[in-house]
Amino acid sequence: MFTNHFLRVTLENGKVERIPSFRVQHNNMLGPYKGGIRFHESVSEDEVGNLAALMTLKNALHEVPFGGGKGGVIIDPREYSVKELNLICRKYVQYFSEILGPDKDIPAPDVGTGDREMDWMMGEYKSIHPGKPYRGSFTR
Repeated sequence: MFTNHFLRVTLENGKVERIPSFRVQHNNMLGPYKGGIRFHESVSEDEVGNLAALMTLKNALHEVPFGGGKGGVIIDPREYSVKELNLICRKYVQYFSEILGPDKDIPAPDVGTGDREMDWMMGEYKSIHPGKPYRGSFTR
């Protein structure tokens, strides 16, 4: 399954940007989808789709109980402030919250993201789904 959205983000200078983002869920026969979120200016839908398929194969070959997923946000993270990156992360979770979660799809860091971004995303997931399990919704 391929899902895409434009993240509407108000930057610190007041300008509103529409940032292309997507999540691909390739196969979940072995368990929840699992795969990183890539923040990069040249990430594409095709690349993310191929990487999601590779995650499916990687998990199956290593007998890891996860399926293959992958995400992408078309930005150069070096061009955004910490506050703006936080907002981009929160918006990503807001737009994809219905397909993410510990028993659905578990994102992880990838190019342009790390522990900090996963912490921000898990915090947003927790606030969107109060009282529901959130540990394991994102990994580092």
